[in-house]
Amino acid sequence: MKPQLKTDNVARIANALPKNFDFYHLGVVRMQSGTQDDLWSHGARAIGFSLEGDLRAALMIRVEFAEDLSVYAEMGNIIASQLATALSKEKGVDVLISPPRMMSAKAASRLMAAATQAGRRFERRTYLHLHQKTVPVDAWIMDTGGKNLFEGESETTEASSGGSFDTDAMNAPGAGNA
Repeated sequence: MKPQLKTDNVARIANALPKNFDFYHLGVVRMQSGTQDDLWSHGARAIGFSLEGDLRAALMIRVEFAEDLSVYAEMGNIIASQLATALSKEKGVDVLISPPRMMSAKAASRLMAAATQAGRRFERRTYLHLHQKTVPVDAWIMDTGGKNLFEGESETTEASSGGSFDTDAMNAPGAGNA
């Protein structure tokens, strides 16, 4: 029987996030100590991933004013896959990651508010993408209460679909029909 890592132990999941990695020919990504301001500007975008298997959690990547959001969707893929690998190797927990889902700042804020209102825990880590300029990128790990927060949401689009990012509202689980 495989050990299970409870999603209420979000800090342990967040601690399995990669610390630093080379980002192809696009520079390096380094986790920094401390975090930036918690406010989500209108120019911010988020990329969500579901983690499913021996545990259920969500990973949200936030970037401010990205010139090419697909670059940060790929960065999110790397972070999510390295997280899944670390959880497997270090904790013996099998986790699969979903395709990336694009979200507006407003949809991501509503998801975070719904998670907070439902009493779900989350942890944040800030990365710096160092290439031609320095771009801060936040990674949020959230307890999902055993649900896939991105499944069936019409306001999110898979990154590979090339869909619209017009996501004014998100009826996140626990948020009611706000």
